[in-house]
Amino acid sequence: MHVLERYADYLANHPERVSELFAEDGYWYDGGMKLIGRDKAAHYGRAEIHANFARPGRPPTPVSGVLINGNAMRYNVHAGDMVVEALAVVNVDEDGLIRSFVTRCMIPGRTGSN
Repeated sequence: MHVLERYADYLANHPERVSELFAEDGYWYDGGMKLIGRDKAAHYGRAEIHANFARPGRPPTPVSGVLINGNAMRYNVHAGDMVVEALAVVNVDEDGLIRSFVTRCMIPGRTGSN
């Protein structure tokens, strides 16, 4: 299974496991937070990424429409009554772990993105 397929599965079903997909010095960036009124999120290192995804009370994030092409993934993130279109690009190391994960997002029907 491609690392991005596992990422989508973990995000939707086991967010506490997302950090397992990252190298120790991995980087995760999610510009989609800006679209829901929060600061953009960037986390450095597996421990910090784990703290973000495994925090108490964090629910799984429903995703749909996952399309993978090489090291890019297009997917929909369901946040409350909103659907956010996301495009993630990753760099993967020789061990198959994510070195960097960058997501850009937009809400259909709105101009602009992050």
